[in-house]
Amino acid sequence: MIEGFGRGHLLPCWVSAIREALAPDMKVVITPACDQERVSPAYKYPSSFADLTANGVISEQDLEAKKARILLAC
Repeated sequence: MIEGFGRGHLLPCWVSAIREALAPDMKVVITPACDQERVSPAYKYPSSFADLTANGVISEQDLEAKKARILLAC
């Protein structure tokens, strides 16, 4: 579970760790850090929301991180 900055973007130095975590049996989910915000593909650069979802990261648009974590556990 990752809480992205702003509309779901991350620091470029995190990309290699996220790609390693994207194993066939592992799910990586990105949520917005703010309760009232939604993740969105506003920009395209390495570690942007658009780049992450194109590489297999699941976006959770409507749930904050705590609720998305519970959903994944179920």
